[in-house]
Amino acid sequence: MANPTTRDIVQALIKSSPNATAAEIAKKAKAKGVTASADWVMEVVYRLRGEAKKQSAPVKAVAPVAAVRPPRPRPAPAPTAAPPAAVADVTGVLANVALVHRVVLACGGVEPARQVAEAVRACGGVDGFLQHLDLVAGMQPVA
Repeated sequence: MANPTTRDIVQALIKSSPNATAAEIAKKAKAKGVTASADWVMEVVYRLRGEAKKQSAPVKAVAPVAAVRPPRPRPAPAPTAAPPAAVADVTGVLANVALVHRVVLACGGVEPARQVAEAVRACGGVDGFLQHLDLVAGMQPVA
């Protein structure tokens, strides 16, 4: 292969260091000449590990989400004219929308992302969720 892609380099690094964190893999990839941002390299790591888990995990029957919880109320329609103070906050809102979009892509859709958000809420917030995530990561064999 003349010019390996970021994905190729990350795959090789994951195979050579299966217990390395995404941040460690990103540093190693940068050392190998990857020009993509560290955030992007970590996202590639997460995607590759997710694909590997999907391929190795047995398929489980899952109850339909609609049967588990009641339908959500529809949000009120947005006002037609935004006050001047709200216009200044548009940048922050758009940044959050972009972040949520990245999470939806990483999770494989809106429903899996919604389930992650609900898990964060059930754990009492981000800090609690991250502690549980570290516990689960310590128990899971890396493919």
